[in-house]
Amino acid sequence: MLHTMRQNLVWCITVGLHNMSTRTIAILTEDDLKEASGYKDRAQIRAWLARNRIPFTTGNRGRLSTSVDAFNMALGIAPGAANESVKIDEYEVL
Repeated sequence: MLHTMRQNLVWCITVGLHNMSTRTIAILTEDDLKEASGYKDRAQIRAWLARNRIPFTTGNRGRLSTSVDAFNMALGIAPGAANESVKIDEYEVL
């Protein structure tokens, strides 16, 4: 499931910080949330997000999304930890 969610992660938001540097925030789309929750109906996904205390936003057509960091924090994973790379024998693993 997580592998597919990473594949479906097709867009990111680049946020300009006060010091003019940027960072990228990975976003889970409504399709990713359907897969993660097991629900197809938007109202059920919204209820699932609320039950699991995952902050989310609603787009202009009512589509749900959340950040990967918010999703991971609800699972007890530190923000950014899932994106850290580990070097193993000259290969970089993400």
